[in-house]
Amino acid sequence: DCSRTLASVGLMVTRTLGMYNIDAKPLAVANQDAAHTVYKATFDDADSVVVLKEFKAVAGDDRIDSFLYEAGILSRMNHPCVARAMAAFLDDERGDAYLEMPFYAGGTLKQWLNVEAGRPMEGKKRALAALARGLEYVHAQRVTHCDVKPDNAVVERGSGRTVLVGFGLAAPETGSRDSGTVGTPAYMAPELVNNGEFTAKADVYSIGIVLNELARGNSALASRIVTTSPDVTVSTNLGPWVNQRGIFSLDMRNDVFRDEKVASAQKWLRHGGGQHFELGIAESNLFLMLA
Repeated sequence: DCSRTLASVGLMVTRTLGMYNIDAKPLAVANQDAAHTVYKATFDDADSVVVLKEFKAVAGDDRIDSFLYEAGILSRMNHPCVARAMAAFLDDERGDAYLEMPFYAGGTLKQWLNVEAGRPMEGKKRALAALARGLEYVHAQRVTHCDVKPDNAVVERGSGRTVLVGFGLAAPETGSRDSGTVGTPAYMAPELVNNGEFTAKADVYSIGIVLNELARGNSALASRIVTTSPDVTVSTNLGPWVNQRGIFSLDMRNDVFRDEKVASAQKWLRHGGGQHFELGIAESNLFLMLA
């Protein structure tokens, strides 16, 4: 049964809804669609603040299956920059399911990067780097998040550590689903939009969109980010960032594509203020640069 399945992946299943004091208003980071809602709650006493993710029971729906799947994924995670499930249980009276996870009081990464302009730049840099480390770990577990965006990362107050959350659409490393159910359109890779097929590269594309938002914002943090890749820009999803920030060169070099009137979505103007090192398709160039 459901409880046995949850216990088999190491989750605590003996808790009940009556053990929690739940805030009436959902959290701002909640995904308040028909599938689930996220609440802040206290467990037993006011010193134990947690997050409860509620999966409403609907006749003929597969939300309990979704609950079990997400619980199974989060039970495998063991990284400081990735959300983890501490308990999971069913409310026998209403038939709803719940995941208990840690509560982080620092707000979302979106708030850190775009709204809270007074936060120190070094803290924002650490937060963005932590998101990338968390995603790297998730991919190492052969899981694709499928909905990476600043709203699906929370920042720990004080340390600035970013924690990747929002695993409701996570899936095995590769696969396909109905494109209408996968991800947030503004952050979705083209392959997801077109046919629903995905790999971990779809998450990398989403990180590129976050970088592009930083570039357009012209913040102090964006001006300090430098990118590179051992492959051409177009195939590494850095195109929008490069178009906004330029390619680094010791001397000014014109955009040869525009000079020759060759159609291209990329802007190849090179100058001393550029923030991307274009290495071409050559891993050896990357090693030479790192040396």
